[in-house]
Amino acid sequence: MPVAKELISVEDVPNYDDLDILIIGERNMANYPLLAAAAESGKTIILKRSVSATLEEFLMCAEYIMAGGNTDIILCDRGLRTFANETKATFDISAIPLLKSGYYEVFKRFCSHRRNPPPHFAGTGLPDGRHPSSVR
Repeated sequence: MPVAKELISVEDVPNYDDLDILIIGERNMANYPLLAAAAESGKTIILKRSVSATLEEFLMCAEYIMAGGNTDIILCDRGLRTFANETKATFDISAIPLLKSGYYEVFKRFCSHRRNPPPHFAGTGLPDGRHPSSVR
């Protein structure tokens, strides 16, 4: 089973040589020195979209990693901040066709940091099955 851990700073990258996957969380999505260091590692990178980031900003961060020579990227959308008090974030389902129209192979819905995620959400998705849902 692949092992993954979230990077916090550029100094973390050499310390995680034994990991299979590096995670760049929403707070570091636009941390360009960290994106560059992660790209140089050659490892698979999970890039999480910040709740305040536009789709273009999210894709530009992925492009920055690819410009560093790493095309093994998993795009992870946690949802967008909304005015609803019942949810932390609302999943941006309109982003899926736009992401699929590009050359990104993996797009993962991510229902994270919820104590009681709605059970109906975890099983939803597109019929092609390429968009799994992950609940922590």
